[in-house]
Amino acid sequence: MIDTASATNVVETIRIAVTPVFLLTGIGALLSVMTGRLSRIMDRARELENNPDPALRDQRPELNLTRTRMKLIKVAVLLSVVSVFVVCLVIALLFVSSLVGLHIDVAVALAFIASMLLLMAGLLCFLLEVTLALRLLGNPADPLADS
Repeated sequence: MIDTASATNVVETIRIAVTPVFLLTGIGALLSVMTGRLSRIMDRARELENNPDPALRDQRPELNLTRTRMKLIKVAVLLSVVSVFVVCLVIALLFVSSLVGLHIDVAVALAFIASMLLLMAGLLCFLLEVTLALRLLGNPADPLADS
């Protein structure tokens, strides 16, 4: 027979765990955008490296900037993926706490804070990559572009 108090506790834990699940969905969408940008950057780097036209092959500054952009996006993806793992840890800790009766509120809070810090760092790398892309284009809308 199912213990009503235990079932209620599990239902409450599922309700609480829904918020981090929505966070996972949002980070997944960000990862999709980031990997799309990485793919385009890699295509451009290949084009610059393999083009027989000497005018394009001599674009070393653009190629160097493209490599920097690739590194930034790779770090952004890495930080975001680690953030996802930590959010999954938060969800697991919530269930362990509920099922076993452990009071690990501090661990849950610290894991959630860590996931947010990782996500913020990933978004900062993403912002830096976008800024470099705008500089590469010489976009006047870029507030960080050199005058």
